[in-house]
Amino acid sequence: MIRNISYELLDKTKLTTDILLRFRDIGINKKQYDFIEDRLENFNLDINSEYSIVLNSNYDESKEKLLIKLSISIPNLHKPDLKQINDYSYRFINFYEMNIKLFNSKNKGRDQ
Repeated sequence: MIRNISYELLDKTKLTTDILLRFRDIGINKKQYDFIEDRLENFNLDINSEYSIVLNSNYDESKEKLLIKLSISIPNLHKPDLKQINDYSYRFINFYEMNIKLFNSKNKGRDQ
């Protein structure tokens, strides 16, 4: 199960405020990671955001640990608040968990 391990407000640039959310999932095998990695590109489309979103992932196969960084750039016209940050975190967690369930259901018959 994925967990939000931290968030931080990055240095403000002239035009945006950047927020970095970090997530971790342990017990992810290589096939699950490959599936999720392909699906992560769809997250930005799924939430239909007016903000710029960049996702980066790092997978350690020997530890079956996945770290994901979600960077959100918000125009300075919109001051981010904790509720917005939590909303993006929950949306990402729901998106991620839904895709893990999709992977598991697609591969359920193959493992038997």
